[in-house]
Amino acid sequence: MNPENFILRCRNIKRLYDQNIYTFTEFSEEIDNLINELSNYEYHFNPEDFLLEISKLVNESILNSENLDRIKQIVKKNHSQNISVEGKSDKSNLTAKEEFKKKIKKEENNSVSNISKPDKTENVPEQNKNSTIKWSSILIIVIFLVIVLIVVLRENNNSEDESISSIIENSKTSSKDFKKEVTLSEPCSIVKDWIVSLGNSNFKRAYSFMIGKRWGTLSNFQSTKSYGGINKTKFLNCYDNYNSYSSSEVIAEYEAYDPYNNDGKYKQKFFLEKTNSNWYITKIENIEIINYRTK
Repeated sequence: MNPENFILRCRNIKRLYDQNIYTFTEFSEEIDNLINELSNYEYHFNPEDFLLEISKLVNESILNSENLDRIKQIVKKNHSQNISVEGKSDKSNLTAKEEFKKKIKKEENNSVSNISKPDKTENVPEQNKNSTIKWSSILIIVIFLVIVLIVVLRENNNSEDESISSIIENSKTSSKDFKKEVTLSEPCSIVKDWIVSLGNSNFKRAYSFMIGKRWGTLSNFQSTKSYGGINKTKFLNCYDNYNSYSSSEVIAEYEAYDPYNNDGKYKQKFFLEKTNSNWYITKIENIEIINYRTK
């Protein structure tokens, strides 16, 4: 066994130990077995050269001083026994040496191949195992998220159903009033605002919706002999009787409460004119009056 082959095999054993394939006990046994094999080889090298080459293994923590002493004894012993063989002709020695190198090279190639194969075959199952665990974990997480999503959607649907039912119920009770609000024309809106302003005793605002000499001054308008006695109103209805670009007639119904005069329900026709893009009440005619109380 030449130094190169011995060094290579020692390093391969160390590599197996570093990869946790060999335990420390197995590593020590393999090194001891390899040293014992030195006794079975014929040596064509000087013992000093052999020992000098393998001394680097001590620095690599593969061999210790005890291993080195054993190797020294084995190499010297075998070398002394084979002096006669080394005394043959240089030609035969060279031929044997070349054949021996070829044999060693073949053993090295086989050794490297045997070392590399276990790594691949052992790593593949481990990788497959890790991959299986990874995908199993992902699948469990996905299933959990789907279940949570289903529960949340069901709760939202129930809440939405309750909200929709409430909206529908409220819309049924208020749809009639709402329809009146959104369908009021602009002249009807002016009349409604006029009626509401009277009920709030906001006579100045109500007076601002009126134009023409028939209404007199604000003081006349808000006196108790005119509209100033009204302290409460209730708007009932309003619809267009006639409508053009600059003039309009609307029919309005409302209740008015006047402690100084009469309480009652009024159905009146309001005449409006458009001036500077605004509608103003110019005239009011009574259609029907139902008195609740007379003074």
